[in-house]
Amino acid sequence: MCGILLKEILTNTNDQVINDFWEGVSQKGTPLVEDVNLKGKKLVTFLYKEVEPVDNVVVVLGPAGLDYKRNKMIQLPSTNIWFRSYLINGNPNFQYLLSPNDPLTYPIDYLPDYKKSAEREAGFIIDPLNKYPYPTNEP
Repeated sequence: MCGILLKEILTNTNDQVINDFWEGVSQKGTPLVEDVNLKGKKLVTFLYKEVEPVDNVVVVLGPAGLDYKRNKMIQLPSTNIWFRSYLINGNPNFQYLLSPNDPLTYPIDYLPDYKKSAEREAGFIIDPLNKYPYPTNEP
């Protein structure tokens, strides 16, 4: 359902279409995981719902690693939808974070200034739409 609505959003940025998209995403949860016609591969799409204006959003860790500039999300024009997709092998269970308004610098650039590194990491958030964050705090 989300894929169909996303295609519609590309041609129609009507508020109702966007709200329907987010309703579907909130029911399903994120990231979106789709089978593709490549043996053992899955397409994983991370989403961010912009509530307040941001300059960028970055996927941190998981399939993204720590290359912040390369892992910037793309905002669909005239919407509050940010996304980034990755083609991965096998199991889509991994830890990841989102970084709204990331400074887009590499962690090594902050060494040995641990204060700057800590300030940056304080801006990392757990995906609020992920219904099953990994790992959980349960035994």
